[in-house]
Amino acid sequence: MSRNNIHAYFHIVFGTKNRELLLSVHLQPELYTMIWYKCEEIGCDPIMINGMEDHVHILLHANPQLDISKMLKDIKGSSSRWLNENHKFLDSFSWQRGYGLFTVSPKDVKMIARYIQNQKEHHKAGSVNVDFEI
Repeated sequence: MSRNNIHAYFHIVFGTKNRELLLSVHLQPELYTMIWYKCEEIGCDPIMINGMEDHVHILLHANPQLDISKMLKDIKGSSSRWLNENHKFLDSFSWQRGYGLFTVSPKDVKMIARYIQNQKEHHKAGSVNVDFEI
């Protein structure tokens, strides 16, 4: 094979510091758009972004040239900076230190995208996949 053929799909989950309910439903669309553009800026192809008041799920096709920890540092760092610059919180906004990152088989991308798209319904019905929630 004369070229690289890399299919690196990741399902990423990270939460607000102390799992505080800071990401209101009014704030979420703007935040997800900002994260979408950041993913594109660093060479990743976002597929689905959604979440709840205390956490975010991202499904993306990763840039194989990026180190995973650098990718997450860029996404989390720029989004927390954006939140602090554009929205008022009692204390400054920050994400929790860790994150969940799960590899996704190309054949499961649509299923995981649906799971992320339906976050609110899963949480309301109690049908979340505990493996994907942090």
